[in-house]
Amino acid sequence: MPKIIHTGDLHLDSPFTGISNEEGKARRASLRDVFSKIIDIANSEAVDILILAGDVLDAPSLRPETESSLLRDLKRAKCRVFITPGNHDPLTPTSPYLTLTFPENVHIFKEKSLTPVEIPELNVRVFGAAYTSEIYDERILEGFSVPNDDFVNIVILHSNLYTDGYSPVSSAEIAESGADYVALGHVHKPTDVEKAGSTYYAYCGCPESRDFGESYDTAIFIGDVGKGKVSLERRRVSDISHKWLTIDAEELPKLLSAPPSGLTEFLRLIVEGECENLNTDDLSKKLSEKYKEVEIIDHTVAPRNIWEGIDDEGLRGLFLRKMKLMLDNAETDEEKRKINLAARMGIDAIENR
Repeated sequence: MPKIIHTGDLHLDSPFTGISNEEGKARRASLRDVFSKIIDIANSEAVDILILAGDVLDAPSLRPETESSLLRDLKRAKCRVFITPGNHDPLTPTSPYLTLTFPENVHIFKEKSLTPVEIPELNVRVFGAAYTSEIYDERILEGFSVPNDDFVNIVILHSNLYTDGYSPVSSAEIAESGADYVALGHVHKPTDVEKAGSTYYAYCGCPESRDFGESYDTAIFIGDVGKGKVSLERRRVSDISHKWLTIDAEELPKLLSAPPSGLTEFLRLIVEGECENLNTDDLSKKLSEKYKEVEIIDHTVAPRNIWEGIDDEGLRGLFLRKMKLMLDNAETDEEKRKINLAARMGIDAIENR
């Protein structure tokens, strides 16, 4: 079975607005480094086909350093490379895909409809298509099916499986295609490898997160694709991670004492619960020892005495008296913590908070 890497949505030369010029320059260099690492993996693990499922570039133009890096990496790739231009890097007359000279091992799909490339030595047929503008509303798989023969059929799509627009497709259309594997790009959040009919399909997601809108585990797919059989695993290729974390103020000591993850992490922290004057500057300073960048959103409220209604008649008083009895009989600090938490939650429920 041919061995493939399925990736896409690298968005090389992203502008990285909202940060310093130097940091933006470093982040663009990091994206280039990730692509170089993907080529290294393809070469070291004898990959046959590298799939780039659209939006390799963030815009239909390239900085000189990115142009030279991209061509250099593609030239040293020992495998066949297939690129489908997407909505960010459409195949327009001034597109780098037309103005640059790419190595012979690279095939760029240039038709708006699906066209095949056969690789007889691998017994593989690869289909792909190109965006020729930023808009592609036609259903690209409607009425499409692969030939019924012994070839392994791979279809590369920069498409939207979930809503209309951006070359929309459906799982039913994927099933009717009869392909062995449909390599999807465009949606940045990766999926598991799924199956529609006899066809396997997946979104690879982006290999490196660029902001908090991409706060999930990024990776590439690597593995084998055969006739009616697909075996792919996700592999992380970037050290950069954006993380959203919501935490109760009581859990902050645990977060501060946790060891670093080993990644270059950007943290957006939402602190909830009861807290007397949360010092976000001090907290940010402490967390900056483990995180590349920290943004803290304070949603805490001032502490309140939940036991003040213990002598009340009715449900509130009855509930609090029972919880207080449990608290008095608790033997450990952890038991007391849980009972206090349960009492607060119970009062919140009684007050419809």
